[in-house]
Amino acid sequence: MVGGGAGLLGIVAAMTLGPYSFAVAAALYLLAASLIPRRVVAFHPYARFGVANALTLLRLIATCLLAGFTVEAIIGVPPTDDTAWKLFALCAGALILDGLDGFAARRLGLTSAFGARFDMEVDAFLILVLSVMALALGKAGVWVLLSGLLRYAYVAAGAVWPVFTRPLAPALRRKVIAVIQGCTLAALLMPVMQPPVSAIAAAGALLLLIYSFGADILMQARP
Repeated sequence: MVGGGAGLLGIVAAMTLGPYSFAVAAALYLLAASLIPRRVVAFHPYARFGVANALTLLRLIATCLLAGFTVEAIIGVPPTDDTAWKLFALCAGALILDGLDGFAARRLGLTSAFGARFDMEVDAFLILVLSVMALALGKAGVWVLLSGLLRYAYVAAGAVWPVFTRPLAPALRRKVIAVIQGCTLAALLMPVMQPPVSAIAAAGALLLLIYSFGADILMQARP
C-alpha cells in the first residue's frame, strides 16, 4: 500500500512539479513512509493496513504535493490562478478525507493507536505546509508560521517537561478549532483571498488555535 502510494505520488508529481519541488515532495513522502512499518507492527493489531489508513495515506500524498508547490512558490515560481484553484481543490479533498478516515475506522472496527497517530501527524504536517504556503504567497506575515509550528513546539515541550505529556480527555473544542484552522489555511490558496482579508482570516484562526493549546496546557499543568 505504501509502495503504491509512492508510485502514485511519483506519477502526479512528475507531471506537475519542477525538478526541485518534485525532489522535495518525493523525499518528504519517502521519509514519512519509512516510519510507517515499525509503527504498524507496534500499534496496529490487524492483518491488513485498512481502508481508513489508506485514506490517511492519500492525505499524506496530497500534503507532499502541496509541499512541492510550496517549494516552487518559495523559489519564485508562484502558482498561476488556475493552479491555485486546483491546489485549493486538492486541499479541500484532503480535508474531506480527514473526516472520512476516522469514520471508516470506527465503522469497520479497525481503530488502532497507529491509525489515530497517523491521522494526527498527517493533520499537523498539512497545517505546517499550508502555513508556509500562506507566507510564500504573501497571504499573511511570518507570524502565520505559528499555525503550523505550535503543535511541534507543544510536543517538544513535552519532551522537556513531562507534565505536558499527561493524557487529555477528548474535547469537541479541539476538533472544531482544528477544522477551522485547516479550512482557513486552505481558503488562503484561493486567488480571491488577498490581504488584508487573508491576513485577518489567518490571524483569527491562529488566535483560536492558541486558545485551544492554552486551554490544554492549563489543564495539564494543574496539580
